[in-house]
Amino acid sequence: KLFSAKPRTLVFQDAREWRFASDAGCVSSATGNWSDDTKWTDASCGASHYPGQGGATTDTATIADIAHTITLDVTTTIAALTLCDSACAQSATLTHGTTNGLTVNGAVTVNGGAGAGDTVRWNINAGSATSTSAISYNPQATNAGRDAQVNITTGVLNAEGGITFEGTDTGHVDNQTLSIGADGLVKLKGAVSNLNTFAD
Repeated sequence: KLFSAKPRTLVFQDAREWRFASDAGCVSSATGNWSDDTKWTDASCGASHYPGQGGATTDTATIADIAHTITLDVTTTIAALTLCDSACAQSATLTHGTTNGLTVNGAVTVNGGAGAGDTVRWNINAGSATSTSAISYNPQATNAGRDAQVNITTGVLNAEGGITFEGTDTGHVDNQTLSIGADGLVKLKGAVSNLNTFAD
């Protein structure tokens, strides 16, 4: 038997938020909470959107070098994290102050400051941070007070891709710090590179 039917048009509606990959590079625009979309630039992150919102795990996040302090107040997953941009002419800080967690399924770069007092800090004061790729330090000056710091007080850092310090030949020995408090914890799965950077 032969069957025929008139052409039909089916319309599907999807309530999910879809964004192009080019819109996924979120850069902080002011000090405030991670979940406050007004603290991220609309042009790079998309209007009314914060990094990782709605399961957008391809987002990347940069804490800009305009003396911004971003406080992680949600649990979220992103593709890459940069603390201070490449120029790093001012300080930048990311602080975990609650039990929330940040997972980075890609590179984490902790840049050091270029000017006086331009220290960059990742303060894991509570909750957790997980990086599946290497956490890399990139100090840019030999002067004191222009550091690239990761500070863990009562939180947990899961360094699944290892930690890479810049080598001693760069002259930045004293500008890369990994500080672990009495109640802090680092779970290291990958290698630690250039550990001889540090003196006893």
